[in-house]
This record gives sequence, structure tokens and C-alpha cells, in this order.
Amino acid sequence: MSLRNLIWKRWFAALAIVVALASAAMIGLQNPRQKPLGVGTQAGERWTSKSNVMHFRWCPAGTFVMGSPSTEPGRDRDEGQVAVMIAQGFWLGECEVTREQWQAVMGTTLWYGRESYFERNQAVIGVFHSHQRDSAELFCELLTESERSAGRLPPGWVYRLPTEAEWEYACRAGTTTAYAFGDDPSKLGVYARFGSTTDPSITTEAQVHAPGTRKPNPWGLYDMHGNAWEWCSVGATKFSHGREPPEGSSPEILEVLRGGGWTSSAADCRSAKRWWRVVTNRDSSAGFRVLLGSSLDLGADATRADD
Repeated sequence: MSLRNLIWKRWFAALAIVVALASAAMIGLQNPRQKPLGVGTQAGERWTSKSNVMHFRWCPAGTFVMGSPSTEPGRDRDEGQVAVMIAQGFWLGECEVTREQWQAVMGTTLWYGRESYFERNQAVIGVFHSHQRDSAELFCELLTESERSAGRLPPGWVYRLPTEAEWEYACRAGTTTAYAFGDDPSKLGVYARFGSTTDPSITTEAQVHAPGTRKPNPWGLYDMHGNAWEWCSVGATKFSHGREPPEGSSPEILEVLRGGGWTSSAADCRSAKRWWRVVTNRDSSAGFRVLLGSSLDLGADATRADD
């Protein structure tokens, strides 16, 4: 082989290596490796599930006082304070579940015959808690099955609804005030889509909106106040920390919604507010967000700090 041919051969070989490396780099840019799912390192850390394009924020283990003080304006009788310990950290949906995400998992729409009234990126509403086809619990079960079969969930991890304690812990995000931003309800419009108010300077809402259009709380969670009421997990007779459901009610069919909705007053959007509903009721302001973490029987639920 002549010297010229040898030089050309090596030049083409080098060029092929450069092209291969460049192609690999482009593939990497187009399909970035997803951060492995595991325990977060700090409050508010963000993790994104590439398979269903859902964003989550890390809520670390810790303690807090659940409920409201007797002096808090708008307080209800079922908001008695109790010290609570969150035994394990968890990932909580950065936003409420949207209609588009609902349809991707469930394959159905809600409010049949009125689909054109809603937009795909709006928070999903009209959701049952359980025992029905269009329920938040079924959504979590189907999402868990899908992600587990694809090998994307660590052993013992599930998608589920947060308990009341987990929800309020995440909503407060280390705060002790009526709202995650403080005690002044006149500032609520910066953080929430809500309804009735006596303040003419605050624009009330005519319908539910896409989540994430107001300021988040200190841990990066949007719409913990307002937009859609959010279903919580576990019946009123469990994990309620001594706070009983309304008199004359049937605890076995009641669950609690949190956060207030687009029709709510400022007082009903407080961190401690609880709204009792029958699990098979469909409501135009009831939605949910999902928690990603250990199943309840593995100890992810809150326990009393003084146990």
C-alpha cells in the first residue's frame, strides 16, 4: 500500500469516529437520560417522569403542627391542632392532574357531552374519590401498574393520593401561617385561583384553570390554595389524629378534600381547611394531585409525633 493510500485510509477512519461521536452526542441531546427515581436530597427538589410528563417536588420527612390555632380567622371546629411526624419523605405532584394526563392514563374524558367546554391543560375536575370508574384512586392504580410493568418504579413505591397529613405538610412547606405565604388573605390572588370574596379589587374565577399559573409555595408546589379542591387518601376514621368527621355523618363513606377551589372563599383556601364529601359524589370543583412514594402499609403515612 502506498503512503498516500495509507494516509487517506487513516483520515477516513478518523472521520468515521468523529461522525459516530457527533451522532451519539446528538442522540443524547434529543433523549437526555432521566434522573433515576429515588429519595430526594432537599425540600422542593424537582423530578420529572419522562414517561407521562409529570413533575414532582420532594417533601422530606419531618414534623409539623397539623390544624389551625383557635384564633385563626375562618377556622372550623374540625381543625384541632396536633403534632404530626411524617416518617418518610415523598414526591408530590408539582401541579394538579390535568385533563390531558387523565385521558392518557384512563382513556376517558369527564363530564360526558361537555368535553368542548374544557381545555386539555386544565386541572381535571368532576372526579370521584373511589368506588367509581372515574375515580382518583383508580387513576393512581392504573398509573402504578403501567410504570411498574415498565420497570420504572422502585420496589414498594406507588402512585397514590396523599393522606391529609401529607397534603397539609406539603401545603405548609415549613410555614405555620394560615396560608403558605402568610396570614394576609388580600395576597391570596397572587397564589391562588379562587372564587367568592368581599374585596372588589380581587378578580374572582369563572371556571377551573390550567394549574401552575399562580405563584408556588416555598417547595415549588402550585395551586395548593385554590383552583381545584384535592381529594386526600384514607377514610375519616383513620389517620385523622383525633379530629372527627361532622356529627351525623357516615365515616366509612366520607373522605376529605383540601386546598379550596375556583369557587371557594379565601377562608376555604387556608392550609388547614377540610371539606368532607361522600366518596361517590361528583363535584365540579373536585380534582386531585398524585403522590409518588412508599405505599401506606410501608409507613409513608404520618404518625403522631408524641406516640
